[in-house]
Amino acid sequence: MNTLKALSSVAVRDALRGSSVTLLLQNQPRKGISMRPVHKTKDTIDNSEYPRKVFSGIQPTGALHLGNYLGAVQNWTKLQNAKEDVSFCIVDMHSLTVPQDPITLRENIFHMAAAMLACGIDPEKSTLFVQSAVKEHAELSWILGCMTTMARLGHLPQYKEKTRAVKEVPLGLFVYPVLQAADIMLYKSTHVPVGEDQIQHIQLTQHLARTFNTKYGNTFPICHAVISDKSAARIRSLRDPSKKMSKSDVDPKAVISLTDDADVIIEKVKKAVTDFCSDVHYSPETRQGVSNLISIHSLLSGKSVQQICDEAKSIDTGKYKMIVAEEIVEHLRPIRNKINQQLLRRNELVYLLEMGAEKARETAAATLAEVKQKLGMGALPNMPAILEHKEEVKVIPKIKKPVVETKKVGDVEVPLVPKQQLRVEKKQQMRVEIQTNTDMDLNVPPKLDIKTTAPASKPVEASLAVTTKALVPKKAMDANEVKGDKQQNEIKI
Repeated sequence: MNTLKALSSVAVRDALRGSSVTLLLQNQPRKGISMRPVHKTKDTIDNSEYPRKVFSGIQPTGALHLGNYLGAVQNWTKLQNAKEDVSFCIVDMHSLTVPQDPITLRENIFHMAAAMLACGIDPEKSTLFVQSAVKEHAELSWILGCMTTMARLGHLPQYKEKTRAVKEVPLGLFVYPVLQAADIMLYKSTHVPVGEDQIQHIQLTQHLARTFNTKYGNTFPICHAVISDKSAARIRSLRDPSKKMSKSDVDPKAVISLTDDADVIIEKVKKAVTDFCSDVHYSPETRQGVSNLISIHSLLSGKSVQQICDEAKSIDTGKYKMIVAEEIVEHLRPIRNKINQQLLRRNELVYLLEMGAEKARETAAATLAEVKQKLGMGALPNMPAILEHKEEVKVIPKIKKPVVETKKVGDVEVPLVPKQQLRVEKKQQMRVEIQTNTDMDLNVPPKLDIKTTAPASKPVEASLAVTTKALVPKKAMDANEVKGDKQQNEIKI
C-alpha cells in the first residue's frame, strides 16, 4: 500500500488495470534503485526468462535543462552505477516530427551527447548511441506499424495534445509511438524509465509485444515502466507552474538550461512565478510556484522538504529565491564546465557515439533477424546462424534450351522455320517485289494533264501542263539536264 500511495493517480489506475508499472524509490537496495513491479502479473512471470535490460531515449531538441537532469539523467546514472544493463539513445528520428534545421539538429546531437557525458553517463558502463545510426529501428517500426490500427494511435492523449495547434498533421507525429515501441523492443528491454505522460505509450509497447508473441511465438519480453518519484519527474515551468519544464517552451525564462551562466540562472529564478503569500511552505495543489522551487532545492541539496521549510520559516519568498538560485548555480557549475570541455573535443564525441552504435547494432541485428525469420521475410540463405532450424533449400534445375532442327542447304546448315513465320516472311517479300515493280521507269513518256483556264469572252486556250517525277541518279545528270525533281512545261494551243 505504501508503494501505491507514492504513485500518481495515472499510475495507480494503470496498476489496478494490471499494467506493469514500476516505481523508482529512494532508500531501496541497489543504491536507491528498485526495479520491482507493483503487481506480480502474468507478464512478470514470463519475463523471468529474459535478462533485465534498461532502455531510455531523449530527443536532441534544444539544450538539456534542469527538468531533464533531475527527472531523467540523474536516475540514469544511478541505474548505470547499479551495474544494470542500460542503453541510452539520442532519438534524432523522433525529433523530425517537427521541422528541423540540419545544422541546428546536428549541433543539438553533439550538445546532448556532451551534456549526458558531463552528467555522469559512462560509455564503458552503458551504451550511448544515436538512433539514426542503427537502421533496424526503422525496419522494426514498419513491421510493428502493420500490427496496430489507426484508431488505437488516434486515441493516445499526447497525439491529441500535440495536434491542437497544428493545421496539417505530419504522418510521423501520428505513428511515432510505434517507433518508440520499436526502440524498446529492438533490444528486448524489460524496464523503461519514463515520465507519467508516457505511460500510454508503454502500454502500446506491451500490447504490440503480446500481439507478436501470440501470433509468432515468444519473442519479446513485456516491458515495465520505471517512474521516478513525483517531485523529480514533474519539475515545473518557472513562468507557468501549471505546466512542466519543457525544451519547447516559447518563453526562455521558463527553463533553466544546464549551460546557462550564473547571472542568467539568478535572473530566471528571481522572476519565477510564485504567489502573493510571503511565507515558504510546501503545498503542490494550492502553491505550485513555491512548491516547485522547494522541490528543486530538495533534489539538488539532498535535504528533505520538511527540513527546507523549517529552515525558511523566518524568510519570505523573495529571499528564498536567492537561496534556491545559489544552490542551482553551485550544482550546475561543474556540469557546465564539463559540457564546454566535451564540445571542444568533437572527434572524441564522434568516436564514443560510433562505438556505442556498433555495440547496439549487434543486438538490434540479431533481434530483427529473428523477427524476419518468424514472419517469413527474406531468403533463408541470407539468414544468420542464430536461427534454431534451417530448412534445406531445393535447387531448381536450369531449364535446357530446346534443340532446333536444321536442314542442309548446300554447305550451310539452315534451321527449320515454323510455318507461321514462313508465311510472314513470304508476305514481306511480296510487298517488297510489288513496291520495286511500281517504281517509274525513266524511258516511259510522262502523262499529259490538259487544263482549260481561258475565260468565256476569249478563245479557248488549252494549257497543257506536263509534270514529270523521276528519281534521276546523280551520275546521269549533266549540265544540259534540268536540276531538281520536278519539271513543268506549258504548251499553248
